[in-house]
Amino acid sequence: MKSIVFQAVCLGVLALSFLAEGLRGVITKKPFIVSGRWLFITIAIGQAPMLAVFVEDLLPGAHGLPWYQSAGFLLLWAGFLVFIWQQMSGYVVIGVTDESLRNSLHHSLNKLNIPFEESLSRLRLPSLEADLQVSAQSWMGSAMIRLKPKRQRAILKQIVAEMSTYFSQTSVRTNLYTCVFYAVAGVMMLVLGTMLTYWRLSLHAEMQALRDYVPR
Repeated sequence: MKSIVFQAVCLGVLALSFLAEGLRGVITKKPFIVSGRWLFITIAIGQAPMLAVFVEDLLPGAHGLPWYQSAGFLLLWAGFLVFIWQQMSGYVVIGVTDESLRNSLHHSLNKLNIPFEESLSRLRLPSLEADLQVSAQSWMGSAMIRLKPKRQRAILKQIVAEMSTYFSQTSVRTNLYTCVFYAVAGVMMLVLGTMLTYWRLSLHAEMQALRDYVPR
């Protein structure tokens, strides 16, 4: 029973996170920025039920996979999560086009009086001896922004804050593909998660009834 509730809660949190982010863009029709770390937490919550199964298999008296297989899967997933953590070290911009992303970056840097030299996928910040790396997925309407070296993270927060202000106060072109995808995915996860939880609870109740019925 506890595993059913735990899985339902994790799936519910994941679904509501997707739905909230999707509806935010669809309703406001404006780009917005979220921390990559927050997205990592969302991914980790979605993986938690599977990881819990492998952890249970390592406990004394477990009847699941052999301990070495469970340990191997745990190490594999731990490596995956570490990789995602490193990749999510910056901020994700959602709902942008190439034009609106570029304009917001230029506005932010000019507002903060930070000189920059623009190239294909980065903006060199000579005064800070840092590179503002921009990985854009134009067709999805999203982009990842990182600042290297990482010790300049305080500057990155200021840049992102100015970009957010620019998006909220300026009429810009948007690409809401990712927002629509998130909203649809959130609804689907809520529906399927509810059906799955109902089925598992019903099965658990039937099994419990059979155990109570069979004489000992």
